[in-house]
Amino acid sequence: MTSVTAIHRVHRLGLAAALALVGLCATPAWAQRDGAPSRTTQVQFKAGATDASYRGTLRGLQAHSYRFSARKGQVLNATLNSPSPDLQTVLYAIGKNGVAVNPVDDPLSTDHQTLPYSGRYEIRVMKTRDGGSAPYTLHLSIAHASDAPAAPTVAATPELRRAPWIHYRCQDGQRVSVRYHYGEATARAQVRVDDRITTLGYGADSNADMTVFEGGRLKWIIENLPPARKRDARGGMLTRAETQVVNGEKLAVDNILRKDCNPLR
Repeated sequence: MTSVTAIHRVHRLGLAAALALVGLCATPAWAQRDGAPSRTTQVQFKAGATDASYRGTLRGLQAHSYRFSARKGQVLNATLNSPSPDLQTVLYAIGKNGVAVNPVDDPLSTDHQTLPYSGRYEIRVMKTRDGGSAPYTLHLSIAHASDAPAAPTVAATPELRRAPWIHYRCQDGQRVSVRYHYGEATARAQVRVDDRITTLGYGADSNADMTVFEGGRLKWIIENLPPARKRDARGGMLTRAETQVVNGEKLAVDNILRKDCNPLR
């Protein structure tokens, strides 16, 4: 091997190593977050109780997990309260190998979720943005289906299923899609958020300034415009009815999921 050939090979190896190092440094935040949670808590219910509350603080891109056992058919409700908008919860099923899995085809929810089988589950509280700290309180309850309050449902009309989706960009770059059917007795809307579609009925709180649709614990509020300009309505807000525990007392609250939503052009 000539000295020139050796130099070229060393140069190529050095370049490959540098590129590999750049690739590692450029790993996106969400990919770095996919590791094991920084803290795992085994949920314990007091004797005779079916609910429990836990407090924590997340820093950077940390995640905390809360594991519990439940039976098929029981209903889970979990409420996360935090002054930070950067926290979210995800419900996982624990497989036989101990790995947490959220089914892609039928993802599990933390809101009025009927558990699909008996076994172990995990609620993971995650911070979606790096930097700073975020305190939170997680309240979870597990009840038999007959004891849990039923989430009201609204049927979709054929006109609604044929309506085009309107895509909105909301605060902090979040997205939501909504389609509408306006009729005197059949006004409906469908909201698609996080790959879930919920049908909402026309709300009694609608007035000359805003139109309200609600159902399935969700409420979509949007500017009220004449029929010809409905697609231009701005300032949409999506909320979900949840339960917040204050000084040991359960209070009904509307948790804001999306706000300042304006149609994409």
